[in-house]
Formats: sequence, C-alpha cells, structure tokens
Amino acid sequence: MARHTTFRALTEGISRYEPSGPDVPITSITADSRQARPGSVFIAIPGYQTDGHNYIAAAIAAGAVAVIYQSPGFEGLLADAASLRVDDARLATAIVADRFFDHPSRKMAVIAISGTNGKTTTVTMLDAIFRAAKFTPGTVGTLGATVGDRHLPGDRTTPDAIGLQGAFAEMVDAGVTHAAVEITSHALDLHRAYGTRFAAAVFTNLSQDHLDWHHTMEAYFASKAVLFTDYVRFSPEMRGAVNIDDPWGPRLAELAECEVITYGIQAPADVAAVDWRLSPLGTSFGLSIGGETAPLHTPLAGRHNIYNCLAAAAAARAVGIDLPTIIAGLEAVSRIDGRLERVERDAPFTVMVDYAHTPEALQNVLTAVRDLTANRVICVFGCGGDRDKTKRPKMGAIAAEMSDVVVVTSDNPRSEAPEAIIADILGGIERTDVIVEPDRRSAIAAAVELAAPGDVVLLAGKGHEVYQEVAGRRIDFDDRVVAAEIIDAMGQ
Repeated sequence: MARHTTFRALTEGISRYEPSGPDVPITSITADSRQARPGSVFIAIPGYQTDGHNYIAAAIAAGAVAVIYQSPGFEGLLADAASLRVDDARLATAIVADRFFDHPSRKMAVIAISGTNGKTTTVTMLDAIFRAAKFTPGTVGTLGATVGDRHLPGDRTTPDAIGLQGAFAEMVDAGVTHAAVEITSHALDLHRAYGTRFAAAVFTNLSQDHLDWHHTMEAYFASKAVLFTDYVRFSPEMRGAVNIDDPWGPRLAELAECEVITYGIQAPADVAAVDWRLSPLGTSFGLSIGGETAPLHTPLAGRHNIYNCLAAAAAARAVGIDLPTIIAGLEAVSRIDGRLERVERDAPFTVMVDYAHTPEALQNVLTAVRDLTANRVICVFGCGGDRDKTKRPKMGAIAAEMSDVVVVTSDNPRSEAPEAIIADILGGIERTDVIVEPDRRSAIAAAVELAAPGDVVLLAGKGHEVYQEVAGRRIDFDDRVVAAEIIDAMGQ
C-alpha cells in the first residue's frame, strides 16, 4: 500500500531542534542512501562500522527531499533538502518508522519473545498455535519473516526499525491478526522496536551470550528488562510471560510493570508442565494452565523444549487462546528449522544439526541428544569470531564433558583467525583426545566417518544458516547439505 505524509507531520515533537526547509511530501523513509529516491527521507545514523552522515550528499543526489541527522557540521550539505537535527538518530528512526507506517502494531496482537535461547522455537510454536486458532499469523525472527503463508528472508533476528515497522505494515495489509516477533537485547539497546505496541512479551531465559556487547550479565539483564518496564508505556494492556525457573526470572517478574504470567517446571507457576517424560520419540507432559490440565505430546526432544512449549502456551494464554487450541498448535509442530534437525539419510547412525551457540544451549542440546541414544555422542562445534570470547572455553568444557568424541572446528570466524578461536575453546578442555580440524567440511567428514551404528553426530552452532562468514565474505555452507553429501559419498 502506498504511504504518503509530510516531513513536519512525520517529525513533530521528536527533537529539541527546529526543522529547516519546506514541509515537503514524503513517500518513503530509509537509512540506506542506496535506497533513497524522490520523495524519501534519509536518516543519517552514526553506525559502528560506517557513518550515515557521510552519505547525505549521495542520498540527496538520488532524490531524497529531507534528511534527519544527528551530528553537527553537515548543515552545508542540506541547502537543497528539508532537514531536522536530532539527539539520537536511532530513536528518531523508530518513532518516524512507526508514524510513517501508521502504527501497524496497534492493528494486530503482537507478541515479543526475548531471551538468550529458545526465541526461534517459541515463535514457531506460536505460529502453529495461531493457525490452530484460525488466526492469520505473522512472524519475524532468525529464520526471516512470514506473512501468512509467505516467507520473507532476513539477515537479522530483529530487523532495524524501518524494516520491523515495514514488516508489521505488510502484515496488516495482508490481514494478519496475530504476530510473534523475536526481540534481541541488541534490538532493545538500539531502539529497533521502540514505539511498538505489544499484546504480550515473553522472557525465555538469560545465560551467557553477547558479553562482547553488554560486558556484564547485569547489563545484559537490564537490556532485556526494558521490554517489561519502559515498553509498557506503549503497551498499556501488555501481559508478561516469565520463565520463573530461570535464575533471572523471579527478579524480572518483580520488576515488571505489567501483569505477569509465570511458567515453569520446578517452581509453582501459572503455566506448568506436570508428569513430564522424555524419550527418543519426543516429550510428553500434562500442560496445566489456571487449574486446567490436559495431556500433550510433542515430537521435539529435550527438556529445553518443554520450556519452549510453556513459553508459547503462556504467551498464547496471555492473548486469550484456550487450552485445547494451544495443545493442538503445539502438537502440530514436528520440527524446527536447524534445531535438533535430523539429516534425512539412510545411515546406521544419526546426524543432527542444531543452532546451539551459547554454553547453556550447547548443554541443553547435548542433554537432549543423550536421551536419544545409548551409544556414542560425537559433537562437532566451533565458536563465532568477533563475538564474546569468554564463552569459548566454557563451551569447550561442556562439549568435552558431555560428548564421547569432540571435534573442534570453525563456526563463523569472521575477521578472526580460526586457529585463534580454536585455541580459546581448547583452553577449557582437559582431555587430550580432541580432534581439531579448522575446515568445517573436513571436520564433519571426520565425525561422520567415525560414527558407528547407533551413534549420534551433533553438528552444533550453525543450525539453519546456509553460509559461513569468513574474512568479510559469506561463503555458501549448510551443515545439513554438507553432511548429506558426505554420507552419500560414503555409500558409493
């Protein structure tokens, strides 16, 4: 749907500075000068790798009629455009995006999912619950975005503010009634979801990750907590769903400025799993909500997936969905892309791919894999470059303790030397029988060739990803495809 407004209407009240230039018609907004066109507002954001102010001239040359900017000293470039200086360009972007797309989150029920692990699975489960309820669903997250049955690719778990509000607007135009969205701590820190009205917000858990960004767990927690405190001002009817078993859960429930629904297995909770049983065929438990309990079976393995089911159930209940519909939706989820996903090949052993890239996630998935076999677990994993280095030895220790065979390799090394990352991982491993192979394809081949009948080979860290990030380039690489090719070659 075409969208039109004016520069003054779009920016009213967002700055202590006065706008300059005429009140021009606006037909698009962008923070990327390459996407500027006649009728655009260009927002110059001082980024972490490049400064948008350096592209003001290019945006105007491409047709941008207005500019929002943060840093002084660029006024000389703005003679041919309307302009407004702001104190925080990222915050301004969020406000302007919400206005430009006419506040789309107010026109459907949007559920935010936040936490270190479990976000993608919980979003997928909510999508299934919405479908069971005969709603038209939408999702935004690590796997991209969906609008009904249409999939839109994405390269961030939470898009920037323009991308997020644009996705919401596309959902509204398509008749979406309920949406589930992954909201990362980075997104909250960078105001990507600022101004969004949430019907419910979920806290899954908090464990070590992103300390290259947050530096401390306290700061990481504070970023997550904003969703349940500051964001309530946009969402006066929002209800929170909090994992009360997580060490940070009770504190968040106490801080939250909205009504909180708790969920858990251990502590008394509003939404709970009772009499749960794990098996290679999946997980069974009684789902208890508000004194009503009904049996549920999911083919998804692992105790961590009980928590994911509870998170989705609590969020669904928060927006008024009944227990039978919740169970129907959860039981319809047979697999999650890149989460304990089997490589479908006729082999006497099993190869599984999982996105686990934090210490807790690796521990959870190895625990789940242990329940699938009485034989050996062979774990292939690495750690991402240019990310939190302190988790590397911890993940090494977990893999060494919980696996029979450990193969340490590359993940997404980015700008770091793979050998340096591997050395950090090995710092947490006391065993001397670890296989080290920096080339991920060769590492997967080594693990598959070692596998005996009944063994499980776990390829951890990349999950659904179809690339490796190496020295500034993305190289085609899909663990599932590579493993299948290796198994096929063995059978020839």
